[in-house]
Amino acid sequence: MPGPWLDDLPSCHGRTGDVTATILSKSPSFSENVSKLGNTYLRDTGAGTEFMRLLKKIVIGLLLLCGLPISLMAMVYSFNPETSQEDKDGAIAAFIFFGLPPVVISGLLMHSLHQQHRSDAKRSDRELEQLFLAELQANGGNINPIIFATKSDLTLDETKVFLDEKAVQLNALYEATETGGVIYRFPL
Repeated sequence: MPGPWLDDLPSCHGRTGDVTATILSKSPSFSENVSKLGNTYLRDTGAGTEFMRLLKKIVIGLLLLCGLPISLMAMVYSFNPETSQEDKDGAIAAFIFFGLPPVVISGLLMHSLHQQHRSDAKRSDRELEQLFLAELQANGGNINPIIFATKSDLTLDETKVFLDEKAVQLNALYEATETGGVIYRFPL
């Protein structure tokens, strides 16, 4: 069944441009759809990122599996006094063209993984800090460790350590509840 916006269309007596403009003005815009798609994509990139990390690790392993033996054999042949000069030259060429590039590329990929890990850790710390501040604001400065643990996906021990550090940093008070729990009261 056509949408209700079809009732508002003008007649098409040679004016297809007007009809197209009317259809586009009544339907959701392309940029809204792309924005929704983009936000969904940004939320779901965790699995793709993990796959890319795994792929990088596999490529690093394969490159090292190829490059290191060639490099070692080239070094052994080039420093062996019983090897002829022609074989030494060939070993050095094999090292330069077939041994060194895979080792260097794997080193660069390892560096990339390390940098990515560091930036993810910083981003995770910022997100945890933002969640903490939002909870402070939403609850008037009171934070229950169990509720914060469920919202932050931290373990209870990690949550306790985090909240204890923030309590010292921000001069918060601890308050025992009637049920035996603890509530952190932060000054706002």
